[in-house]
Amino acid sequence: MRSNYYKKSMEYLRLTIVLASVFFINSNQLLAQALSGGTVYPINGTANPPTSFSSIANATSYVVTNGISGTGNVVFQLQSGYTGSSEPATGIFLDSVPGANATRGIIFRPGSSFTVTISGSDTSKGLLNFRGCSYITIDGRQGGTGSSGLTFFNYCTSSADTTCTVRFMNGANNNAIRYCTIQGASKSVTNGGVVLFSYGNSYAGNSFN
Repeated sequence: MRSNYYKKSMEYLRLTIVLASVFFINSNQLLAQALSGGTVYPINGTANPPTSFSSIANATSYVVTNGISGTGNVVFQLQSGYTGSSEPATGIFLDSVPGANATRGIIFRPGSSFTVTISGSDTSKGLLNFRGCSYITIDGRQGGTGSSGLTFFNYCTSSADTTCTVRFMNGANNNAIRYCTIQGASKSVTNGGVVLFSYGNSYAGNSFN
């Protein structure tokens, strides 16, 4: 009797462990899912991915890890609740996104009637850094069709050569930044600039941007 009871108890325990493992795996899959092309995701100051994101850096971190799928562009839209001060002081780094291609890219833009300035003071890098990424567009138009509502401003007055506001690096290609106001200063016309095409990781350099 005791032996049968022990065997049944162990069977129940194994079943419980298996069911718990399946639930844990499925829960993780729900939490860490690729973002769908053709969908607009809000950047509204609330970090609740994949439903909403607190900042451009927060959205970028998620999509670089989990990728994009489906058809059309993934759109991240800056809107009420978002402030430029939520971005890291070390700058925003846009890295390679799994699944991004010529027909399924990523767009960051302000929402309808939304205006924001992303500013800071950095001597050694840009406020916005395209780092080895492809098919990422920063569109400053409100809602993608309206007036320009997005400004990047590096107010650093350092004499360092590498001071810039927007930087392309590590072989970044097929990216765009348009309809934005970009402000800054730099000491050097060869190793710096308001927009700096920095070092690449191959003979192609930073191309088709």
